[in-house]
Amino acid sequence: MTKPNSAEIPFTQLGELNTFIDLEFDNAEFLISILAKLSRKFAEPNVYTQSKALLALHSLFQRASEEAKISWCEAIKSMREEFDQKLGIYFFSMEVIEAASTSADTVLELQLLAVNRLYSVYVFKAVDLHLALTGSSTSSFQRKELNKVIKNMVNIIEVVEGGVKLERLLAEVDTPLTRQILSAVLHDRKWLFQQLKKLYELILRKESCFNQNEHMVIQQVEETLIQLNSDFHPESHFEKANMERDGYDDNIVPIAENIVDMNRLCDNTISSAKGSADANCHGIIDKTLHSDQQSRSIPVSLQKVIEKSTKNISHVTSSNQSRLKVESTNKSKKSLGRVNPIHKSSTYDNVGASRKTKTEQSKNHTSKSK
Repeated sequence: MTKPNSAEIPFTQLGELNTFIDLEFDNAEFLISILAKLSRKFAEPNVYTQSKALLALHSLFQRASEEAKISWCEAIKSMREEFDQKLGIYFFSMEVIEAASTSADTVLELQLLAVNRLYSVYVFKAVDLHLALTGSSTSSFQRKELNKVIKNMVNIIEVVEGGVKLERLLAEVDTPLTRQILSAVLHDRKWLFQQLKKLYELILRKESCFNQNEHMVIQQVEETLIQLNSDFHPESHFEKANMERDGYDDNIVPIAENIVDMNRLCDNTISSAKGSADANCHGIIDKTLHSDQQSRSIPVSLQKVIEKSTKNISHVTSSNQSRLKVESTNKSKKSLGRVNPIHKSSTYDNVGASRKTKTEQSKNHTSKSK
């Protein structure tokens, strides 16, 4: 598995070893025996052997189950503090990397030597980071634990930065072994993104203000999250954190949807100025404020949206009422100045008939006088 050449480590060998680790993760002697062998391979003054020992350590950590991963990381951390009597150095001592520089003759070996310097730091920091995150609670924390959360975020950023440097260096060395190392480093990106995002959302949800140093860390965290995942948008997470800090939970999602519909309907009402839309808007408000899901307290951020929407509706209502009054007045004026054709004809007929009757009466009166 750790032959001194540029070939990759067979996945079958890593898979078999991982199966044993998952089954025997609570067997301390078994874990120590494997780690001791890898540590002594790492101590050999050969850049290929060192690279493969680090890769095996890293890959076994990635592939292990959660329970086995914790035991594996704890064993590595504990052994790094122990002295190897056989070799006369500490287990996984970083000093052995420089010892391999004396045997690095070719360009490829010198490149691998530079890779091992970065890769060793990366792997052991990732191990320490996993233990730190496993031992910390991400569900809630008090103000006094804020420094611990900030420290964990800084540690994640350091591991990410180390991985980026390592990726650039590995891109210049194209061998089966370096491609396998690069694949392992890239595999960590998803886990690092998830852990950093979890801490970021937690700290935004629990803290409304930060001092200058904390604010700088938050900015750096956002930049790192975007670097790990280009689809990450800090603005949406910040708004969501504000809502949750005000008392938002998943059950209030329908409320937000109703309010969005209410705003959309009000916008349509303003543009069309239809009086019937007022009743629809008020109906949605009643639905939003008096539904069964409203038994919970509405966050301040949602209350502000409701107030804004209510003002829009009130404005539309008053505008529509004024418009309707004007239209009613105009209609009345028009009706007064306009004569119904039927009534006009009847009036003229009556007047004509009256005049005709008076003429006939006058003629009769004259004839009688004669």
